[in-house]
Amino acid sequence: MSDGLTLREIARLAKVSTATVSRAINRVPTVNPVLARRIRKVIEKEGYFPNTNARALVRGRSRSLGLIVSEITNPFFPEIVQTFAKLGAQHNYEILLTSIDHDPRLLEMAARQMIERRVGGVAILTFGDELPLIDALTARNVPVFVVDADSSGPLLKTV
Repeated sequence: MSDGLTLREIARLAKVSTATVSRAINRVPTVNPVLARRIRKVIEKEGYFPNTNARALVRGRSRSLGLIVSEITNPFFPEIVQTFAKLGAQHNYEILLTSIDHDPRLLEMAARQMIERRVGGVAILTFGDELPLIDALTARNVPVFVVDADSSGPLLKTV
């Protein structure tokens, strides 16, 4: 198994272009099935894993969802966090969890972290601390889900 194997190396080993490898990985139906099988064999043999950070840059979004809670030690949150993680995994998303502990500096850092990681959406469970988060995230077109907050915009959904 190779560490850090690139699309270019997969293409060289499969004797195809990097564009063909990319299309095969993304299951574009126009890829010749023979080539797609050959590429999959090389990927399997070499233990290739796609670079999710690179994919996020190209797509503008990652396969990640953010979950921001006010305090992780609150007994209200573990079941919610576990369910969120389980549902994320079922839909092939990784979960980026952060706790702001009612600290404005951590709140700003949490928003920045979610934006930098190009999360596909953020669930906020902070009960009163969410307005700066909502503003920062929706200003960057990040969909936001909150509990018991006023819904004011297309990117904000309330439960």
